[in-house]
Amino acid sequence: MMKISEIAAKYALQPDQLRYWERMGLMPPVPRDDQGQRQYRSQDELWLRFILTFKAAQISDDFLIEYASLAQAGPQAAPARQDFLQAELDQQVQSCQRLTAMAGLMEQRLSASARPMSSH
Repeated sequence: MMKISEIAAKYALQPDQLRYWERMGLMPPVPRDDQGQRQYRSQDELWLRFILTFKAAQISDDFLIEYASLAQAGPQAAPARQDFLQAELDQQVQSCQRLTAMAGLMEQRLSASARPMSSH
């Protein structure tokens, strides 16, 4: 188990950021010891890595909140959680396809602008 200061330092975050994410519902509540101090377990650290990965991919907080809610609902919510993830994956794939097409167009423009002008 890790204290909030330890896990925050491990991931170069501020403890207030972790508290905020928990309050917002981006992750399930972290258990506390007898003194009320958060005690991050390995599953809490997995949630934290999940949040950081999805935030790096610019996934919305709304998505993370809904996913955390579905995850906390237990095994009976597994089909809904799977559908929710699939819908987000589909959107991300479409976004990647659009970006790939745009990058291809930019490469064509760069290539065309690098060619010498003909003297016709």
